[in-house]
Formats: sequence, C-alpha cells, structure tokens
Amino acid sequence: MSNKFTRTSPEMALRIASKEKRGKLKIFLGYAPGVGKTYSMLNEAKRRIKYGQNVVIGYIEPHYRKDTEKNKQGIKEIPLKEIAYKGKIFYEPDIEKIIEYMPETVLIDELAHSNAPTSKNYKRYEDVLEILSKGINVLTTLNIQHIETLNFLAYNITRVDVSEIVPYEVVDNADEVIVVDVSPEELIKRLQEGKIFNNNYKNATENYFQKNTLNALRSICLKATADEVEDDLFSYMQQKNITLNWHVAERIMIFVDSEVSSQKLIIRGERMAKKFNSDLFVVYLKRESFFDFTNSQNTSIEERLKEVSESLGAKYFVIQEKEYIKTLYNFMKANYITFVLIGNSESIKGKFKNFIKMSMITKLIKKTDGVEFHIVPI
Repeated sequence: MSNKFTRTSPEMALRIASKEKRGKLKIFLGYAPGVGKTYSMLNEAKRRIKYGQNVVIGYIEPHYRKDTEKNKQGIKEIPLKEIAYKGKIFYEPDIEKIIEYMPETVLIDELAHSNAPTSKNYKRYEDVLEILSKGINVLTTLNIQHIETLNFLAYNITRVDVSEIVPYEVVDNADEVIVVDVSPEELIKRLQEGKIFNNNYKNATENYFQKNTLNALRSICLKATADEVEDDLFSYMQQKNITLNWHVAERIMIFVDSEVSSQKLIIRGERMAKKFNSDLFVVYLKRESFFDFTNSQNTSIEERLKEVSESLGAKYFVIQEKEYIKTLYNFMKANYITFVLIGNSESIKGKFKNFIKMSMITKLIKKTDGVEFHIVPI
C-alpha cells in the first residue's frame, strides 16, 4: 500500500458526502449477476440525456455482453485511469478527470469493487462518495450479497464467500434504490444463451445459478427493499405527525407478564411475525400483585423473557408506570401497532390475572382504532 496518498475512511467519506452540495446517489440493485443492472442504468442515463442532462460514463465493467455494449453507444465516456502494478495493468475510473469535467451525472458500475493497488481510495464506493461530495450525481450498480448486512444471509444460501463489501450506511443513505428484477427461469435462460458469462455457464449453473438458490436470493432482495420502503414510510408518518394507522404492514405486539407460560406466547407471536414478515414487539407489563411471585422470581422470569424475545429478533420493552393503560396506548400509537396478542392462562394465579387483563384490554379497545386483539390460551 503506497504512502503517497491519504486514503479516505468510510466514516470521513460519509461526512463529506452529507454536505448540502452533495450529489444524488441512485443504486440499481440486483439479486445476482445478469439481471440487467448495468443495462437499466444505461437506459436511465439515456433518459436523462434526452431531457438535457450532461451525463457521462465513468466506468462500465467490461463483461463483453453484446446488449450492454450496444446500449453504451451515444454516451460520452471519460477515459479510464491506467495503473501499472507489479507488471500488470489495471483500469479504474479516473476520479480527478470526472470531477474536473463536472458532469451533472456520472455512471460508475460495480459499487463494491476493490480498487487497484496504489489507488487513492481503497474501495470504489469511496470514489463514489468523493464524487458525490463535489455535487455530481452518481448512478451505480450493486448485488445484495455485497451489502454488509445481507452478506451473511447470502453466504448461507450460496456458500460463495464474497470479500468485496459495501457498508450498509452507504446503501441506506442512497437517494434512490431501484430493484432490477427478473425471474430465476429467465436468468438461467440468459445464462444458457451465453448472455451473462458467454458460454462458460456449466460451473455457474452447478455452483450458483440453481433455481432454488436464485429464488432465495431474490426473496432476500425483495424483502430488504420492502423493509426499507416501510421504514421510510414510518419516518414520513412520524415527521408529519400522522397518527392514523395506514396498515401497510402488520406490526405485532405481545403482552407478557410474570406468568412462566408467557414464553410460549412469544414463540407463537414470532411464528406469526415470520409468516407476515412483520416487526415484533414484546411488552413486559410489570405490576405488583398478591398473586405474583417474589421479586427475585419475577426478575428471573423477566430476564428469561427478554432473552427469548431478543433471540427471536423481537424488540423488548418493559412498562411499569402506574398509568399503564395510557402508557400502553401511547406505545401502540407511536409504533403503529396493528395486531395485539394476549395470553389467557389456565393456572389459578393466571385466571385471576385474566380478569385484570381483560379489563385492561377492554379499555385499550375503546381507545384504539384499527387494531386487532387476539386472546389465545397458554
């Protein structure tokens, strides 16, 4: 690694790119090679040129795909930077020339790429953040297995170890993410026709391009982007102080208390959340009662419920305010809860608690609108 250059850390690059003059980042996201990310990006470039924008190609990965090569025609290309290292020649986008030319938009393919040795920045996403900091818009491409938070999931499916990783913050801070999607059947057909790796498709079919593998990767891609849309919507609703629940996705809340059987309720709720791809909230209602265990026993149960909740991916909260009805209502409202799960215990102590819970639920039902309450035996 050369000492001639000061490398930009991801944290520093993100701070630079967050300034007001920052360009806009648009990512074309796919679940596998060959879905058409680069082709779609080139179509977007031509659309912008048609409407008068100054758009250039900073780098397009030379996969030598005929359709992609043809689609490049008519778009100005900034000459690549030639880097000689240990007897080899590498070609990378020339960031200095791009910034000097100052187009409105530049195309930089393969966001996750690691730059050639002696480059100013170690990663291409750092190049992109530098370009954005100069007020230039960037169109780029990325596969889900290269995203930091999805890499492990993808590896569990493909068993292909991917070393080129893009921090989640880079993707999360993008102004727009476009999913480029085709069916696994169509993708396999493209592979067999030599449109992805020319005619070297047999190993790819055996090791990666299997229908079940592609279906699983596609599912991760679509769910991740759906979750992102949902997060954006909830942020908008909070900013605009929208309290009406739009029911765009189920958000499940489970009431638990010191009943040992509450653990069963959490497991049941997790299955429902998994089925509906829902967020799951577990709320421990901490109240003193003649029928409760000792403090040490309660603490042990509470710790166990928290451990089970978090191991299943649920968000765990404790409510112990005296005005718990008001607190619960405010919690449900703030988190846009759509579905509430309550346990109905058959134990002697539990039967007494059921009366208290039913009174509480009746009051909540009167206060809430558009929330389903389900009572299940535990």
